[in-house]
Amino acid sequence: MMNTIEQKVSEILGIITGENQLFNNLTDEEKIQMLPSESMLTLQFVTYLEEEFDIEFEDEELDISFFESFENITHAIRNHVNEKTA
Repeated sequence: MMNTIEQKVSEILGIITGENQLFNNLTDEEKIQMLPSESMLTLQFVTYLEEEFDIEFEDEELDISFFESFENITHAIRNHVNEKTA
């Protein structure tokens, strides 16, 4: 499941940023760090994640540290998924 989460997050990131030239030629890590500068894309990204993984982030989770790294996002998703299956 670990790789699946990373792959899905990467796919969603590509969908959300695909048409925005600011994100051309950036790694997933760089896209994540740049995402908060585009508030509408950020909202779409979080919504896609919640729908894809059938989870709901608390508002407090979605602070700047959430977007500091790709790993932070996948870790948060994994925690929510694990809570659902526990």
